[in-house]
Amino acid sequence: MSILESVAQGLGVEINKQFQVYDQEGNHVAAAVFRLDRSGCQLLVTPKSEACIDPDTVLGGLISGNLVPKTRVLDHCPFCGGRNALVQRMRFTRGGQIQIMYTVYCPDCQAHGPLAESEDAAADGWNE
Repeated sequence: MSILESVAQGLGVEINKQFQVYDQEGNHVAAAVFRLDRSGCQLLVTPKSEACIDPDTVLGGLISGNLVPKTRVLDHCPFCGGRNALVQRMRFTRGGQIQIMYTVYCPDCQAHGPLAESEDAAADGWNE
């Protein structure tokens, strides 16, 4: 497995399936896909605006947690009705070990869903 495939797996993003990239404030910044073909795995990025955002910047942001992928359709926020909820990847350090958890966040009212061990479980918890 290549490094990019490992990153995609760690983020919970499917290979060859487009996902949206958001910043921590919930602003949509790009569409991206981890493309795997005979030449290997590469990250292809399409910026939302004319801003200069390249695959290396997006990859660094996804790894560091400054950017988050959104691959699931989420229900409107149950607290404010906002439509901009997104799954956030949270990184915790416990006893020297890094643990990754996920939650859904509404940037409109700052509500959070339950913490879960996968993006799908966090989305399911929010949608319930």
